[in-house]
Amino acid sequence: MILYKIINNKVKKIGSKKFVSEKELQNFVENNLEEIFELKLIASEFGTRFSIDTIGFDNTIKSPVIIEFKENQSYSVIDQGFTYLNYILTHKGDLQLKINEVLKNNVKVDWSQTKIYFIARNFNKFQIESTKFKGLPIQLIEYNLYEDNVIGFNFIETYQEVNLKAVAEGTKILKKIEKEIKPYSLEEILKDIPDNIKNIFNSLREKIMQIDSSSKEEIGKNGTIYKNNGLTFLYLDPKKTQITGILRLDHQKSLKNILINSNVRKDTVFRTKFKINSEDEIEDAIFFIKKALENTQ
Repeated sequence: MILYKIINNKVKKIGSKKFVSEKELQNFVENNLEEIFELKLIASEFGTRFSIDTIGFDNTIKSPVIIEFKENQSYSVIDQGFTYLNYILTHKGDLQLKINEVLKNNVKVDWSQTKIYFIARNFNKFQIESTKFKGLPIQLIEYNLYEDNVIGFNFIETYQEVNLKAVAEGTKILKKIEKEIKPYSLEEILKDIPDNIKNIFNSLREKIMQIDSSSKEEIGKNGTIYKNNGLTFLYLDPKKTQITGILRLDHQKSLKNILINSNVRKDTVFRTKFKINSEDEIEDAIFFIKKALENTQ
């Protein structure tokens, strides 16, 4: 992406540059991990047999995120990604202790949603094409570093409707990971949900995706997750009697009766909750969802 600075109604191109080394990129991201990716830093250079650059932790879904930094294109993201995932899944005990130590709590980790981020200035066509599988726990992220201390991150969205199992066939490591890493589906999270709540849930999902075409929907363990520019703005959880939403918003004071004011944490950007159980409340929910989306733009 080319950026320009406007000076007296004229534009001046902002020059691009890159980090001197993978280590410089790693140090920068680790120092800003919560601000950029909303992850808690758990470990740097983790491992004994080989070293994983960075381990982050998604405190909302309680899952680790492996982060690898690259300044060249001569590697396979699939081979390296599954090697690192396999290492983590066979060393859960060591990482669990480290997570508990850093977070100062006995955390119940959801290993089934473990992911790996590859961060690089750019990826080649082969690397991007190799990640086109639904449920693949690998995310490619390109960064653009500019003069004037400006940086941007682009989450590459590539998946097709091909199951992770198709990738995993043939090798023991991939079969092991396919058993441990769980790509959830709408059918699973809606399995025991009554039809009236399903209809409300699907109507709400449709309206959310109509707000901004750049928003992305992911299927999590308990519901759907909505992101924009790599940042989550909504967690939607369908239950038997209602749909609960957690929003990227400061605590809201409103006359709208869908808001839940209890159990709002102060140590997170997700400080507004709502619940709906009728079609009539969908527009009220959309009102707050739009405000949460604005916080990712």
